[in-house]
Amino acid sequence: GNRGFKTGDWAYATLAYEEGLRYLQYEPGKEGVPDASFDHGGEDRLEQDMRLAATLMCNLAAVMLKMGEDRRAAQYCSQALAFDCDNTKALFRRAQALFACGDYEEALLDVQRLEKADPGNREAASLRRNIEVDMRKSSKKEKAMFSKMLG
Repeated sequence: GNRGFKTGDWAYATLAYEEGLRYLQYEPGKEGVPDASFDHGGEDRLEQDMRLAATLMCNLAAVMLKMGEDRRAAQYCSQALAFDCDNTKALFRRAQALFACGDYEEALLDVQRLEKADPGNREAASLRRNIEVDMRKSSKKEKAMFSKMLG
């Protein structure tokens, strides 16, 4: 997937990252019935696989952002955060995606959460400023629209 991402082959990158997720979901068994004795390699292995799933979902979100699929990017980030609630890349990318969708308040919440987890993150600070600027612009447009409607 990373090779496809670097070359801008979004279809290949998506396919590869999704294949990685399918691989993580594999359960041995016969005729669709999972093998009850399969323990997935123990607790440590399960935790590693959950972090890998979060990384793959973050990578899928990055692809979706490149393709302009902002809503899908936000969904992949939410899924990544379900596996790894402290994943700063997922928080940042979800904030980017929500901002692109015009969901300023939600985007700002993610950026604030990210800045709390990583206070020196310049990209987060820049994104926060951009969100705040657009929020003010949006508010001014709404006020102008309402004043035209009422006046």
